[in-house]
Amino acid sequence: MKKEMRKIRISGKEKKALSPAIATLLIIALVVVLIAIILLWARTWLGERLQKFNNPIENSCSQAIYEMNSLPDSGSVSITITNTGNVPIYSFELRGIYTDTEKVKTYQLNLGKTDSGRIDLDFGSDFSESSAPDRLVIYPVLAGTVAGKRINRPYTCLGEGKSVNLE
Repeated sequence: MKKEMRKIRISGKEKKALSPAIATLLIIALVVVLIAIILLWARTWLGERLQKFNNPIENSCSQAIYEMNSLPDSGSVSITITNTGNVPIYSFELRGIYTDTEKVKTYQLNLGKTDSGRIDLDFGSDFSESSAPDRLVIYPVLAGTVAGKRINRPYTCLGEGKSVNLE
């Protein structure tokens, strides 16, 4: 059985047109492709959801409480940190803020509840700068579990940063 395209008359001329069934299938296919593209884009945009204690990891950041004392020296600083919060701190991220740039260094320093540790920061080797930054901020990093998987990932608690005394 041979199907023919319908002929329609537009402004005095005959034109061939698609049948309504084929047009409907093409529209459905186009919509499916668009939905797939949007879902793939949204998946990469949203990223992985990290959890700590079966809650979003952001909720645990407020419990990442720590005390620190700094002992600056020319070209370096020694920072003693004590975890006084209710969550273990996986590491610390230090951000040296200079006039025209920002340098970031992460220090692996696992601190359970009430544990203490020390970070010795040398501006020359750690930040590739000869002088101390204008400002030095330290942020706790928590280890979270990717939702639905058994994979751990670090999460920096940017709202819990503290300035380090450099004088």
